[in-house]
Amino acid sequence: MMRGVAFVAPLALLAACGGGGGSGSPPGGGGAPAPTPTPTPTPTPAVAFSAAGAGGLISVIDLDTSGDGQFGPGDASTRTTLQGSFGVGLTTAISGTLPSTASTRLRASLGVDAITGLVYTGLSAPAGATIVSPLTTLIDSGVSEQAARSALGLDRGVEILRPETGLLTFDPVANLSNSNSEIRNDAARLITVNLELLALAAIAKDTNGDPVDYSVPLEESSRYLAQVIAAGGSANLRDASVVRAVLEKSREAQGKPPEQLTAMSTLLARYFATMPYRINNADSARGWAYAFRFYILPELKILGSQWPNPEAARISAITDTDIRNEAGRFTIFAAPNVGGFIAVPDYRELSANMTTPYTLSMSGCSNPLTRSPACNDWRLYQGQETARVVSVGNFNSAQISVSVSADGTVLLARANNYVGPSSFTYVSRAQNGEESTGFVFVTVR
Repeated sequence: MMRGVAFVAPLALLAACGGGGGSGSPPGGGGAPAPTPTPTPTPTPAVAFSAAGAGGLISVIDLDTSGDGQFGPGDASTRTTLQGSFGVGLTTAISGTLPSTASTRLRASLGVDAITGLVYTGLSAPAGATIVSPLTTLIDSGVSEQAARSALGLDRGVEILRPETGLLTFDPVANLSNSNSEIRNDAARLITVNLELLALAAIAKDTNGDPVDYSVPLEESSRYLAQVIAAGGSANLRDASVVRAVLEKSREAQGKPPEQLTAMSTLLARYFATMPYRINNADSARGWAYAFRFYILPELKILGSQWPNPEAARISAITDTDIRNEAGRFTIFAAPNVGGFIAVPDYRELSANMTTPYTLSMSGCSNPLTRSPACNDWRLYQGQETARVVSVGNFNSAQISVSVSADGTVLLARANNYVGPSSFTYVSRAQNGEESTGFVFVTVR
């Protein structure tokens, strides 16, 4: 800095002296005025982008910098931060050049939700968006922002958002901690909306035979819900007829009689109707996400398995209070410790109908019913990681017994004729030696 000052000062002094007397002008007058310097323009700051699910979404992000509406080799890509942020000055490009403006379509693939550890793929957002989320995926599926706002009821009643809250630019995760209470309220409302859309995606997907703890794509359910909206319908998922209209467009409906779809739609709509309109903290968001994935979704799978269904009466008796209690129970489970390798939450059941009643031996990955808990564990930004279980713990021995052998086989069994929910933790070890601790949620029927 001192060299720059020493250089400028003599020039300024020389100009003040008339350039050394060569002009012949008398001191103090007659010379041409010095030109007004052109002001240096203030650079426009680069846009900060984000990705969100229930919490921040940790993902690979593709950006359609070619502008052809697709995502190909010539486009840019990057990785979010562990909080879900990305963009110039925040993350570096894997390929191409990151734009400094919201001028491109966005896609999030291989995403892990930072507060639940659940895996989501196929989220997208149209050009002009600064966030990619379940809600922007719906809009990118052919619904205008205003149509989405109206169909979801976000322009009226208890669900209303401020007009200035843009569905394509407002980050609900970041704004949950905003100092403005009105902004926090909008953030909490959109957290609930995103949770609803994530839950819908888990049942209205084309690979409807997946176990409940597998990754969930957003493209299919978003497309089906967009079609319902385009047909003039509501997107109020607390209405069982709306849920059914979406399910009828999905592969889930194939071969099912109307009564079966009605039973499934009724349960899912009851879950949505029980959710608070505004979920204002990460623990509550995780509790509601887990209550769907590990309580409601297994019951939906049972309803979807056959009709008439011997479990239909029991499932139809599930109340708002039952669902609310489950959401509260799941809040005690801590957020995952997000690193390069993450143990994704798992789900298992024990029942009298098993080959070995109330006993499950878990190893390998070829059989969805007996697969190891490590099978869906995840390498951030890359996908499923080859790993094995090296230890188990934190289980209630009055409910279940859990052990692991040297080859990673996990043996799970009921204890004391227990019936109800339970859980245990496991430590998963990746091929490079990195370890992560995850939960296995268990229902003993």
